[in-house]
Parts: sequence; C-alpha cells; structure tokens
Amino acid sequence: IKLPQFDKRGLLPPGAYGCTLAQARTIFAYNIRRELLFNALVRALQLMRQANLTGDVLLDGSFVTDKAHPDAMDVILDARHQSQNAQALALLFYINRTHELSKMGVNWFVNLTGEISTSQHNFNDFFHYVGAKTAATKQLQPQDKKGTLRLMSW
Repeated sequence: IKLPQFDKRGLLPPGAYGCTLAQARTIFAYNIRRELLFNALVRALQLMRQANLTGDVLLDGSFVTDKAHPDAMDVILDARHQSQNAQALALLFYINRTHELSKMGVNWFVNLTGEISTSQHNFNDFFHYVGAKTAATKQLQPQDKKGTLRLMSW
C-alpha cells in the first residue's frame, strides 16, 4: 500500500487512505515527539483490544500533517456498523479512558448511531475538513478538505 505525499499545504490530499500500523510508524514517527505520539497510539490500540472494541480506526490530527512537533493525534473508532452491545462497550471506553488517553496526546472519539448515540455527528466526515485551527495556521479555509488515515488492521 502506497500512501500519497503531502500536498503543497502540508496535508494529505482529500480522502481516507488505508495503511498498516508499520507504515504509519515509518512515515509519521520520524522524530522524538512523533515517536511518543505513535507509542501512545499503540497503547490506545492495546487498551481498545483489551476492551473488546471492534470497528474501523481512523487517524488524524496534526500527527497526520507535515507539522514537525504535532500537538496530538486524533483516533476515531467507527462503531456505527457494530451491534448495540459493541457500541455500548465503545461508549464505556470513551467515558472511562478518554481523559487518560488525552494526557498521552491521543484525542479519542467514537462514532455511534441509533438509540445509544447522543448525537448524529459523524467524526469520519468531520475530520476530512481542515478545521479552524489548521486553517488559521496554514492560511486556509476551515471547510477545505484534507485526507485521513484508516488503519487496515489493529
């Protein structure tokens, strides 16, 4: 699997790009700060496996840009197509682990649908936009599109 190069904005071109964990390490963990964030991702994935979570995992945040010293990594578990029980497990994980993960530099989100969801926000779609913070630092518009990573397996 070959990932695209950053575009002239220092972002992945619009789209969701599949990658392996090893590829993410090779391409994005190229200095101490990025290695710390990558190790936090590995820890988050371990905790997710221990909690029996399933679903697609998307990676985003300044980690998935050309920023040399990213603030954080955004990790989105897409549980929308999982059973109600699996979504409940994801919601419990969110309640119990989000603060711990954020201290490590991992902003953890979960996509839920149906009765268990408290909102109809789709983080998968949300993270395909540059957003206000990146727009301000890169002289872009918040609604400009960008790419994200989807872990092929975790």
